[in-house]
Amino acid sequence: MTAPAPRPFPFCASADLPEGSIRSALVGGRPVAVARQGGRLFAFGALCPHQQADLSLGLLEPGSITCADHLWRFELATGRCASVPGAAVPVFPVREERGQVVVDVVPR
Repeated sequence: MTAPAPRPFPFCASADLPEGSIRSALVGGRPVAVARQGGRLFAFGALCPHQQADLSLGLLEPGSITCADHLWRFELATGRCASVPGAAVPVFPVREERGQVVVDVVPR
């Protein structure tokens, strides 16, 4: 059986995600966070694997997001946790189309 292919889902209006901001939403039934940093968009799983805290409430730093609950730090580009070896959040393709931020995920 072939794994389902990712599908594009609208996340928010581009204007609602200014430089240096982060927000989260359910996308295709999955909790996803999107950050805009350095003119780039990064999409990743919104829940910290430690205790499921919303990463969009964390501290956005250059190249990373730090969970507000217990300070686990994740690389925006790869999802790898710099604080705990082996821990990670999934990352998703993200882009802007016609004034919208669009994230590709496999729906649940």
